[in-house]
Amino acid sequence: MKDDKEFLDSLLQDYFAECDEHLLSIKKNLIALEDYLDKEVINEEIINELFRSFHTIKGLSAMVGILQAEKLSHQLESYLKLLRTGKKSFKEEDLLLLRDGVKLLEEVILCKKENKEIPDIEEALSKLKVLTTHDETPKEFKEEVEKKKEERVYKIVFILLKNYLKKV
Repeated sequence: MKDDKEFLDSLLQDYFAECDEHLLSIKKNLIALEDYLDKEVINEEIINELFRSFHTIKGLSAMVGILQAEKLSHQLESYLKLLRTGKKSFKEEDLLLLRDGVKLLEEVILCKKENKEIPDIEEALSKLKVLTTHDETPKEFKEEVEKKKEERVYKIVFILLKNYLKKV
C-alpha cells in the first residue's frame, strides 16, 4: 500500500514538473502569436507547439485524474486545431480568451499541487467553446473583451543569473 502511495506521489510530481514546462512554452508562444493578430497567415510552428503542449497536458491530466485540466486543455486544443486548418481567424478577443483559459488551467494545476479546492471551470469552458462554435465573437463577449483591454497590465520580470553576477 505504501509503495502505491509513493508511486502516485512520484507520478503527480512528474505531472506537475511536465505541466510547468508546457505552461511556460504556452506562455512564450502566446506572446509570439500576438504578432499574427488579424493576419491571413499565422506561423504554423507556433500553432503546432501550442497544440502539442495543450495535447500533452490534456493526456497527462487524464492519466492522473485531473478532469478540469483535461477539459480546459481539450477546449484550447480544439480552437488551435481550427486555427491551424484555417477554419478560424485569429482576433484579439480570441487571444484574450486563450490567455484566460491558460490562466485558469495554471490555477487548476496549482490548486491540485497545493491540495486546495479546484476552481469551477464551467463558465470558462462555455466562453472557450465560443472560440470553436462561432465565426464571430458574440456581443456579450466582445464587451467583456473590450473591458479587459482597458484593464490590461503588463508585468516585467528581471532575472539575474549567478554566472553573470560572478563576472561583474
